[in-house]
Amino acid sequence: MIGKFAVVILSMFFISLITHAPVQPKAPPASETLRLLIDGDPVMVELLSVELKNMAAATGRTISFADKDAKQYDRRILLTSGAAKRSESCSSTCTTSDASIPHTSSSCSVDITIYFVGAVVLTPEGKLQFTDAAEDGSWRDARKQLARKLMQSF
Repeated sequence: MIGKFAVVILSMFFISLITHAPVQPKAPPASETLRLLIDGDPVMVELLSVELKNMAAATGRTISFADKDAKQYDRRILLTSGAAKRSESCSSTCTTSDASIPHTSSSCSVDITIYFVGAVVLTPEGKLQFTDAAEDGSWRDARKQLARKLMQSF
């Protein structure tokens, strides 16, 4: 069950990188509370909730979060996240025609990790509202970017 859910979420994430659904604003006006239901990895859900609260406070919006079993909410967010890592190494040797200069060599190794988070935003009826994603060199920065994008779209 969880495996199928992860496949669906990841598929939606990669689709969101290719095409974004148009935003169809039906959220409450900025003066009202926006009630969100977020599904995904519990740790990421909690951390994104904190980022969304901070963004909402900075913009004067009010948001609240519904429990998983809630029937009343304005938007449902299907959250996915992941990381990709790649390591590369290189080496070189420097030689000269002057025998009095010793040969030198050097090597290096580089590790690159990219973190991503993606969101599929639905109405309570399950209709797609929009998708968004963010990536960065840290989980925190990727989450902050996604929270900013989401708040701008609500």
